[in-house]
Amino acid sequence: MHRYPLGVHIARGRWRSNGGATVFLQPLVKASPPPVGDYVVRDGDIAARVRGQFHSSIDESGRFRISDVLPGRYIVVVQVSGYISSESFPPISQRTASDSTGNIVTVRAGVETTFRLRLQHGGTIVGVARFEGRKPAHRDGPISQEFALTLLSRQPNGSFDHADGIGAAHTDAAGRFTFANLPPGDYVVMTVLPGPPMRTTQGQVDTMGGLIFSGGTSSLAKASAVHVTGTETEETEIVLPTSGLCDLSGRVLAPDGLALTKGIVYLKPVDDPSSGRIPISATTAHIASGGSFRFGSLLPNRYEVWVELEPEVSFLGMTDDHKGFRMRATPPPSYVSPHIVTKLLSGRTAPLVLQLRSGGDRSPVQAP
Repeated sequence: MHRYPLGVHIARGRWRSNGGATVFLQPLVKASPPPVGDYVVRDGDIAARVRGQFHSSIDESGRFRISDVLPGRYIVVVQVSGYISSESFPPISQRTASDSTGNIVTVRAGVETTFRLRLQHGGTIVGVARFEGRKPAHRDGPISQEFALTLLSRQPNGSFDHADGIGAAHTDAAGRFTFANLPPGDYVVMTVLPGPPMRTTQGQVDTMGGLIFSGGTSSLAKASAVHVTGTETEETEIVLPTSGLCDLSGRVLAPDGLALTKGIVYLKPVDDPSSGRIPISATTAHIASGGSFRFGSLLPNRYEVWVELEPEVSFLGMTDDHKGFRMRATPPPSYVSPHIVTKLLSGRTAPLVLQLRSGGDRSPVQAP
């Protein structure tokens, strides 16, 4: 396949590159998941998915050039410290009439494309994550452990999704955290409650509990949103409950009644407003030996529980040129999971049995 150069010019504005400014192109069409069957993963494939196959550094005048670009439509992602990443702007298809951000470029065969983008300063969200009783959300021990928080942003259709171009924030010893360089919009802070310790063959390990959103709720529909309009600094707080939490356990069975030992169990509040196959507010647990699963540190609520089976991926060896890996993805059994709705109260709930079937109704059913 022929490739063609893309020359890009970034409007200079009031900034100078410090040598760490980068630009890369992300295809508007998202990459498809690994195919079922045999396939090859090349050394550069992972890096290409992270920052785009076509990338370059930006010089001090704000210019860069990327060669050998495949024809197509791309999001131009520019990352410069102190400015909004253009990855944070929604694609053209999701913008409103008043949205003037132009970070989409079309590369055509045999044509050198020139592109201009004026960088913008963004807003900041600062906050404190703490446990009930005002203790900062920061784990103490031989090595202090931070709490990681992520940011959700309101989409044009009104739902919330992960904010593109904005990494995780981590708490300091006082529980403080900061999200910077934010484009205008509504945001919700999200983190994961620490789950109960679990004993394994490798000793006792910490586990992850349920999701918690700003406003101290497990429900995204009830979360407190922060509104950012410009370059201001907004404050928020996220309180992590330590009392009245619930555990949920159970088993996953195949249609013949035998235990399934591979797959993922999903759990979400029934009032979750997000769209998509896997809602934002869903938390997960891997199926363990004997078909068992367990969720800990959940807020009391009504939850929907179901199972997703994924292809089993195995390593076949190196490619002949030793620059890639030969892989095989085996499709999972064609079972259908029931969607069970259960109400969790403080403490431990009676175990659930999720028996998959070969076909049938996917609608939620009330737990017995």
